[in-house]
Amino acid sequence: MFSLLKSHIDPLSLKEKGFNALAACLVIMTLGFVLHLLPHEKQHLPLLASMGASAFLLFVVPHSPMAQPSQVFIGQLASAVVGLTCAHSIDNTIIAGACSVGGAVLAMELLRSLHPPGTATALAVGMSGAQFHDAIWPFLAYAVLGNVLLLLALAYLINNLLLGRRYPTGKSHHPHHEEFDNIDKSGLPQLTEPDIEWALSQMDGIVDVSKEDLIDIYELAAEHALAGRPTQRVTTRENS
Repeated sequence: MFSLLKSHIDPLSLKEKGFNALAACLVIMTLGFVLHLLPHEKQHLPLLASMGASAFLLFVVPHSPMAQPSQVFIGQLASAVVGLTCAHSIDNTIIAGACSVGGAVLAMELLRSLHPPGTATALAVGMSGAQFHDAIWPFLAYAVLGNVLLLLALAYLINNLLLGRRYPTGKSHHPHHEEFDNIDKSGLPQLTEPDIEWALSQMDGIVDVSKEDLIDIYELAAEHALAGRPTQRVTTRENS
């Protein structure tokens, strides 16, 4: 039972933890001040609470597909639109909030832009229907776009210039991937769990997957590669 409570995240160094926390604090503080200073008519642009969750992804797991700019931008914006639509269409705030979250999940899945903090944006907007007025569409678009674009700009600057990380990561490999891809792999040793743990320790942040998952992926890929070789298929049939 107690094993279920054990963390499956490989620990970062204390220095890395401190940098992550400081970066998240700095970006939210800067975002709040900038939004306060931007031109506005009757009220300042709000600092959306869901930006805190987005900041966690951007600085703690910047390698995650869910932390990439397109996921953040489309996920947050689509969720806000879904939340606003539910707020205007459903009188009961609890039902509106629930439908907003469910609709946001569906919208992000259909758009292939999964960003979990977007559901928080959808919930907040969906349950605030009584506060909306005729001008809320442009205001909300301005507010969400302002939050997201500023957050992404700050994440890019802080990750690349201050923390020395590559963000966004895109579909890139480690620096010597091409060199490794061209070598003869016939003599490579069998990977073990300590090898996976060491490789994870070389990443500049938490990788959003457990070492058990990585080992399973490696083993399944190796089995698939072996099954694809004619000699292996013949041997398998003879043994069977």
